Amino acid sequence: MESSAKEKLSQFFQHYKKVSYKKGETILRADERNIKHIIYIEKGSVRQYHIAPNGEETTMHEFYEGSFFPIMLVLANEQNTYYFEASEPTTGYIAPVADVLTLLKNDPTVLYDLTVRLAYGICGLLEKIKSFSYEHAYQKVISILLFLTKHHAADGRTLDTTHGEIASWIGAQRETVSRQIEKLQKKGIIQSKNHRIVIKSTLKLQEELLFLKQ
Repeated sequence: MESSAKEKLSQFFQHYKKVSYKKGETILRADERNIKHIIYIEKGSVRQYHIAPNGEETTMHEFYEGSFFPIMLVLANEQNTYYFEASEPTTGYIAPVADVLTLLKNDPTVLYDLTVRLAYGICGLLEKIKSFSYEHAYQKVISILLFLTKHHAADGRTLDTTHGEIASWIGAQRETVSRQIEKLQKKGIIQSKNHRIVIKSTLKLQEELLFLKQ
């Protein structure tokens, strides 16, 4: 995000109610169809996911600091059918939809920044669909571990992520994910420590993925 847009968004949302959420706390439910407020993330991250009729969760997107959601549903005039959950302790501000839309209509800098963000999001989604359409579960697990390490590992190697959460990201069964994790452990690329996944070598994880794609 450009600094000017980030500053404008931060200043704008600070005029509204500040909110905080615990890790795993639901912020918006799928049965809350009519969106009345937009939430700006000051610190933390939020997971957007869908629950299929069979009860399986699929993570659709992750929002990070400086993002505001679910603006895409508002702009598309779509009712909400997703859950939004704090991936970690998260703070932010909540503003009425009408006020946020007025900001977008009147400030080209903020609108352009949002357009760029949405474009990145669409490209990421397309890449996910493309890769997951032909990748084996083992490759999918490696891909998502690399993604989560980049965005969620404070020390660059330790993930406070369960096998079930990984399964949600890649649209697989938990048992399937556990088998792939076990393969990586046997190869000495990752290890489990205090119920956390520790990436012993990001480079080796990347090399494993490249080898599989050859």
